[in-house]
Amino acid sequence: MEQLQPAADYYGTSNYSRFHADLNFHVKVLKSCFIHCIEVKDIKRAQKCYSQLTSLHFKPEVSKDLLQFGVQLIKLSESAENTQFRIKELLLNLIALKGTYLISYVTRLAEIHLTEGNVAQATALVKSKLSGKESRNVLESLGLC
Repeated sequence: MEQLQPAADYYGTSNYSRFHADLNFHVKVLKSCFIHCIEVKDIKRAQKCYSQLTSLHFKPEVSKDLLQFGVQLIKLSESAENTQFRIKELLLNLIALKGTYLISYVTRLAEIHLTEGNVAQATALVKSKLSGKESRNVLESLGLC
């Protein structure tokens, strides 16, 4: 009786690596879609691409661009008065994801609070979202120690 070969041997790649290659391609397509929509000022399609990208926040190549893409979308779709408020909301949502760039998101939001004169709010944010050494390092970098 003939013995079946594992899929990885038969195709030369495992299903795992094929899945990640497909996912990486999907990420590239979504990023390209978002950039194109921003260039042509198609806010609705840009929002759809952005929301699909946020569902892939666990991928480092996605999480590093979420803040930048979100800010571009806000600047395109919001009035100048609302921009700062919406960026703060965006940062709070990105912080809730607790991904790879958590420290930079917390630091950026704390900086916004400091520019608004909210020292207590900036300090509380850093202490509540980051632990131990990370919290101390961010507080020191912001001059809050």
